Amino acid sequence: CVPGVTPMKSLGRDAKVSGSRISYKVNQIIGGTDQVLIAELDVPAALANDQRQLAEVKVAYRATNGEPGASIAQSVQGRFSQSDSEIKAGIDADVMRDVTVLLVREKKDEAIRLRDAGRLDESQKKFKDNADYVRAQQQRYGFGGNTSIEQEIKANDAAAAPKAASPEEWSKVRKTLREGDTNQAGSSRKF
Repeated sequence: CVPGVTPMKSLGRDAKVSGSRISYKVNQIIGGTDQVLIAELDVPAALANDQRQLAEVKVAYRATNGEPGASIAQSVQGRFSQSDSEIKAGIDADVMRDVTVLLVREKKDEAIRLRDAGRLDESQKKFKDNADYVRAQQQRYGFGGNTSIEQEIKANDAAAAPKAASPEEWSKVRKTLREGDTNQAGSSRKF
């Protein structure tokens, strides 16, 4: 990050934050897939004016077939405004879709821990809240019909349903919840 901007955390991936740097390690990149890496940055108010560079992203890889690897660097820009209409117009729905999926997966993991600890009512409420949150984000940013969004709604609804209270049904639902979080082979988007 540029001086004054601090990386806070990563969404959906383990990342190493050290000073003004955040590092990710991706084991494999398969042709035809996107690797989604999202970081939360702290930008002091004094720097939050107009448009400015916030960070530089550097990506390097080694080829496994004997060919040389490659690297690329790209500037990350942020635009700041006090105008609600400018802010709304500047929102990237694709980014917000990915942020929504990653945030709800974190909340879903917490709900699973609650359910596994026998706190059924709390977990069902959290699953319901998750599904409602995804629906609200879907409506707000217009990313309807997206498979990952639809899967999150369906999985959280199933876990919040009264029939998921039985141990047998919970076992099935839990397996479905976990499968939805994997970056399955053939998926065009990896988190």
